Amino acid sequence: MKMSKLRRYLRCTLVAALLLAGAERLPAPISEVENPTPTPTQSAKPKLESSPRPKMHIKAATEGRTAFDGSWAVTVDGKAFKNGDGSIAEPWTVNFTASVKDGVFHGEYGVRGKPFWFELIGNIAANGTAALVVNELTGEQKHNFSTSKKPPPGNGARYSYQVGAHFDGKHGTGHSTSDARTRIFTFFKES
Repeated sequence: MKMSKLRRYLRCTLVAALLLAGAERLPAPISEVENPTPTPTQSAKPKLESSPRPKMHIKAATEGRTAFDGSWAVTVDGKAFKNGDGSIAEPWTVNFTASVKDGVFHGEYGVRGKPFWFELIGNIAANGTAALVVNELTGEQKHNFSTSKKPPPGNGARYSYQVGAHFDGKHGTGHSTSDARTRIFTFFKES
C-alpha cells in the first residue's frame, strides 16, 4: 500500500514538473547558418548558433497600455561594410511601419519567408530602454557582408542580430550591437 502511494506521488510530481517546464517554452528561434561577424577575439570560422530572441514577458502583456503604444515609422540605415574577401557590402535604407502594444514592439519589412525580409521585435521598458532583435532573410548579395575570406552569403540566408534602442515620447534611436556592421535605427511615433 505504501509503495502504491509513493508511485502515485512520484507520477504526480513528474507530471507537474513537465507541465511547468512546458509553460515557459517560446517558439523555436531561427537558426543562423553562419555567423559572418565574429568579434576580434573570435575566429572567422562558420558556426551554428541559435538566433537571439527577446524574452516576451507575460508581465509586459498584462500590464496594459504604455506611453510607447501606437504606430511607429521606422527607418533602418545599413552602412557600407568592407568584407573579409575585399569586396564591399553596399549600403541600404528601408522604411516601414511598426506597432507597440503593451510595451511589445513588432515590425516587419518585406514578405515573410522571401529574400530581404526582416522582423524587428522586442520589449520597451517603462524608462524607454529597448532590447530588440532582427531576424532576417538576406537580400541581394551586393548588400550582404562577411568578415571571412569567402564571399558573403547569398540571397535568402537566415541571419539575426541585436539592436539597442531608447525611446522617449514621440521618437527613438538605436543601433545594431551584436555584429561588426553598423545599422542606425530611427523611430517616429505616428499615433
